Formats: sequence, structure tokens, C-alpha cells
Amino acid sequence: MKEIHVCACVIRRGEEVLICGRKKGSALEGFFEFPGGKLEKGELLHEAAKRELAEELGIKVFTLDEIGSARAESGEKCFLLHFLRTFALPGELEKLSGTGREGQEVKWVKTSSLPEQNLLPSDRDFAHFLLSGMEKAPF
Repeated sequence: MKEIHVCACVIRRGEEVLICGRKKGSALEGFFEFPGGKLEKGELLHEAAKRELAEELGIKVFTLDEIGSARAESGEKCFLLHFLRTFALPGELEKLSGTGREGQEVKWVKTSSLPEQNLLPSDRDFAHFLLSGMEKAPF
């Protein structure tokens, strides 16, 4: 089974967290997820986070650490999700609108309402982990 590593960035703004809709026409369209994407060959998690968020949302970020992980299988592929504590550089969050660079919906939701969102199953499991207060360190 082919393993694919994916960075998923957890960006908070006060009591809210940023989530993005899956692009129209993509697999699992209609679901939401933490922003990020697949690592390219030889790329480190923090490098992938910077690249993916610049490409998809047009913002510059830095990551601190990995605060959780999950596995998701689809056919012959196994996705290994790495949830990263991520911060936008000053002034970057103001660049976000309701739509990302690839046409995906971008929205801020209260962390407490994450279970009510139509999240991908692996992201939903991580959302429950965030709400349980079990992450490595507070934001």
C-alpha cells in the first residue's frame, strides 16, 4: 500500500480555527478539512506547510510542531496526516477571503463547533482530540 504524507495546518484566531472546503470536482467534494496538502519528494513537513498555504491561500506561515496525526485509507493508498500547529505571519490572515486561490471555500469556525462541521473523517477525529484538550501544548 502506497503511503502518502499530508500536512494539515491548524491555524487559530482566538476561539476560532481555519478550515477549507474540498475543491469542486475533487474527491470528497463537499467536505471540509484543515488546510494543507501532500508532501513532495524530499520535502519536510514545515516546508510543505509553507508551500501549500502559499499556493492555496496566498498566505505566509510558520509551523511550531506536530500536535497530532491520523491515518486514512483509500483504495491502494494510505494517507498519513500530520496536524501542525501553524501561525500566519503578521498581516497575513487579513488576506483571507471566503474563497481560496483554487476556488475552495475558506472559513473560520469556533473550535467548539468543529464537530458540527462536515469534516473529513480523519479531520473530525482530530477535531475531537483538539476539543479534549489533549494536544501537546496550548496555543
